Amino acid sequence: QVMVVENSTLHVMDDSLIPDEVSCPRGVCTSCLKTPSEQTQIRNVTLEGVTQKHVLLPSPDHIVVAALFPIHRPSRDGADCSETINGETMQEVEAFLWAVDQINQHQKLLPATTLGAIVLDTCGSRIRTMNQVTSLVKSSLPGINIDVSDIQTFITSLDPETARVTGDILSSLNITSINMGPSQAHSPYALQMSPPVNMEAEGLVQMLRFLGWDYVSLVVSSEDPEAMAGAEAFRTVAQASRVCLAQDIKLMPLDPPAMTTLADQIVEQLTEKAVAGARATVLFLTLNDTRDLLGAVKRAVRAHRLLKHQLVFLGTSTWGDHKDKLREFDSELGGALVLRDGQQDVKDFIAYYRLLSPEKNTRNPWFREYWEQEFRCVGSACKSGSNPMPVVPYESVPSTPRVVQAMFSFGAALTQLIGHLCPQHDGKLCPGLPKWRQRTVLNEFLRNTEVSRVDKPSEYFQFTENFHGNAPLEVLNLMRFTDQKPIKYKYEK
Repeated sequence: QVMVVENSTLHVMDDSLIPDEVSCPRGVCTSCLKTPSEQTQIRNVTLEGVTQKHVLLPSPDHIVVAALFPIHRPSRDGADCSETINGETMQEVEAFLWAVDQINQHQKLLPATTLGAIVLDTCGSRIRTMNQVTSLVKSSLPGINIDVSDIQTFITSLDPETARVTGDILSSLNITSINMGPSQAHSPYALQMSPPVNMEAEGLVQMLRFLGWDYVSLVVSSEDPEAMAGAEAFRTVAQASRVCLAQDIKLMPLDPPAMTTLADQIVEQLTEKAVAGARATVLFLTLNDTRDLLGAVKRAVRAHRLLKHQLVFLGTSTWGDHKDKLREFDSELGGALVLRDGQQDVKDFIAYYRLLSPEKNTRNPWFREYWEQEFRCVGSACKSGSNPMPVVPYESVPSTPRVVQAMFSFGAALTQLIGHLCPQHDGKLCPGLPKWRQRTVLNEFLRNTEVSRVDKPSEYFQFTENFHGNAPLEVLNLMRFTDQKPIKYKYEK
């Protein structure tokens, strides 16, 4: 709540908060303000007094992992939740719960300990996320009885800035957070599953050097922190490798008509530089900006303002990880080399996920809502004639196996901790072990324990000295197969 002092008068910025006409003792002012009801709201953001939808899996051993996922998309103003559920995030939620189940059934990981979990929906809102984190660490979430001392780790899927602030809050309590999304891992207690942006920048420059290309254009999403950080790293590495920039273009977010005009202008500029000798265009763009730019390429090719071979693109994992969402542009591209996160799908989880239904999946309070959004029906109404029950669609994105990998890394680290500090307690945590000591040692084991990759058991996953996961980057080349009718396009390693 914001209060302003003007001419010796205190003004409360939210009219729903009413000052009590009482004098408070100095330093004790907890009862000076009251609300018209038990629920305090700023616009449509619920701050207290209302139990949020959540998943709570109890642990008799008081070992809980908290998960924060943007299950609903943010509202128009970005402050709270819209009515639309994010399908990719639903996969992350179910991957998290499935991993908890797998660890609890595992004979070697925590064999004598039952792991618990709590899942909350951040809706992609920074305000909501900060409220949830601070409420969890104060054990004050309405209707949710959980002690912060039971929470061992946070699994999060947050934007870079929210991940940074969340990591700072939790680091002060020696609680480790592991973020699935792109972020700048900056603390031993704030880990990141995905490769760092500078690793992608180095990978792109290595491709240019291998191809002998030293004159390229660069296009960057100007309002995306990850894209800006990646582009800055690329400029640094490119300069050191004697790769020159023909032009450095910033793509700003605009409304659709203005974006179409801007994208067409950028393609025209890129074409001019390509004619002048620029061998490729390097993209550090969001998925939406990539789609807008490739849409302009498609229009230019069809209007005969651009020949396909004139523009060759090098893209980050934003393109490579979501290539299936950009297939409509394949036939208009003269060439594309894109990076992809090396973390691949977990087949056992996919089989489990595709069999889920609202009747079977009662522990997830958002799943029925997602099912209705996806199929416009529930239960027997989803069957029509001889058609079977619909199958939940699975989208191949790195964030889903990352969640499973993060959980198995946590399970391996906690197993190591128990064996190291509590060898005489039959596989359980020592009752008298101080929480600060437990969290510190757990963090050390998390950062230093090798665990089999959940997608490739013959290889190992571990966090690097820079607090990032060591999943490799792969290079995909968009190939054109003219011997097939119709002509086929395929990304190949």
